[in-house]
Amino acid sequence: MRTKKNTLSLFIIFMLTVQLACSLPSRSGNTDTAATLNALYTAAAQTVSAGAGANSFTATPGLPIPTATNNTIPTSGPIISTATSFSTLPPVPIVRCDAAQFVEDVSIKDGSVLERGASFTKIWRLKNTGNC
Repeated sequence: MRTKKNTLSLFIIFMLTVQLACSLPSRSGNTDTAATLNALYTAAAQTVSAGAGANSFTATPGLPIPTATNNTIPTSGPIISTATSFSTLPPVPIVRCDAAQFVEDVSIKDGSVLERGASFTKIWRLKNTGNC
């Protein structure tokens, strides 16, 4: 009976030790946020520069590559050129329907100090610069 109690006691002590060891804080949690962000920005910039160097067309695997055939060009009537130079195309007008321009702060100017928790109403004056 005494050996069962000793074995049980040793098992409980072992489990408590494991439990405490697993709950201790680790040193790897104190990482430098700026270093992590810099590494992320560097990786993103390298990805963009690697993609910019690929000027040739790459086909998507599994999809057929489109090809031109002779029966797409009309053989009778006026011949219509399918090749268009981008320099001869008229510029596309920029349509800004919902556009606005900031004019001024009406109620509370920039840099005003308000009491903590005070309710306020902020009003801006805008100018409609859109087409709508």
